[in-house]
Amino acid sequence: MTIRIKRLLWCGAGIFCAWLLVSRLTPSPTGIGTHEQFGLPPCPLHWLTGWPCPACGLTTSWCHLSHGAWAAAFRAHLLGPLVPIGLAGWAAFNVPSAQWAWAGGLSIGLASWLISIMRLSGLF
Repeated sequence: MTIRIKRLLWCGAGIFCAWLLVSRLTPSPTGIGTHEQFGLPPCPLHWLTGWPCPACGLTTSWCHLSHGAWAAAFRAHLLGPLVPIGLAGWAAFNVPSAQWAWAGGLSIGLASWLISIMRLSGLF
């Protein structure tokens, strides 16, 4: 078995385990805070400032995704549904340049975070 296949199998197993875990949750109607059902504290940045952190809404997004609600998953976090697909793609094709992967990921993450701030602030 090649390294690529092993990596893809491990990635698939991880995504499946995460799906099993979040499929038992009820998505938060506010779009953030679903992780609190695990007993975790609220997001410190959101609690202190009222602004979401870059990860706010990911658990809610994955919860919607596990229930088959794709549109709600994208509304909760733009990158939420794309993370498992991106991980599987990385595992299968092994991105050749880590610098480009980090630069692209940070750029997309920053844009997603700004959109989340505007959405949760009522700007659109």
